[in-house]
Amino acid sequence: MKFINFALLGALLLFYGCAKEGINLQKEEPLWTPYIKENGAKSEILLAFDTKFIPNNTKNIPTIGNAYTKDIKSQSKEKLGHIYLLARAKGNVIINLDTNSTLDINLEKDKAALQNSSSFKFYEFSSGLIESIVFKSDKQGVCLNFLSNKFINITSATNYYLGDDGFFATILEMSVLKDRGAKIKNLSFFYDFNDDAKEKEARNFTASEKFKFLLSQDIKKQARILSTLCAI
Repeated sequence: MKFINFALLGALLLFYGCAKEGINLQKEEPLWTPYIKENGAKSEILLAFDTKFIPNNTKNIPTIGNAYTKDIKSQSKEKLGHIYLLARAKGNVIINLDTNSTLDINLEKDKAALQNSSSFKFYEFSSGLIESIVFKSDKQGVCLNFLSNKFINITSATNYYLGDDGFFATILEMSVLKDRGAKIKNLSFFYDFNDDAKEKEARNFTASEKFKFLLSQDIKKQARILSTLCAI
């Protein structure tokens, strides 16, 4: 089983070149990475980065490539959206679930759509990790309710990759209040390993105090992400 070299991603983000490399999904069979979605279903994702991209000074937030998904059963492929560089060595995609469309956060109309959306999804790609987070509000917009100190529902799937050995994922359901912490509703784990010893090692790790601390930091991070998105 082969996985994305996220160390290479970090290098791409830090050392810019001068050309753009495209991808043809009809003619090429590139490296697809399995991951668990928020509903527990297994899918595959492809991160097609610009291998030698130049930051565009006319944009506030640069794009560094595109993300694609593939259904494991039907093998159907679709473009998820542009990957944005919101933070160092981290790629992101934002989708307005009200319209099921990717948001270009350099456009004022898309910023407004984000602020008014009642549900949106945020992807983060970083070293050894793929995370998708769905923010949802029962009434009105997510950001309006969040900034008004009303509960926002969050469902996230965080995939942790252990080189070529496999991966495990957490699915977390919670509600958050601005500056007042989170209420955990449900936490589940998924393991995908070919080697029983590696799976046992991963299970032991997820039961450890070290992972509990890591999970608590991820919960705080998800709330910070929401604060950041609502301030765009």
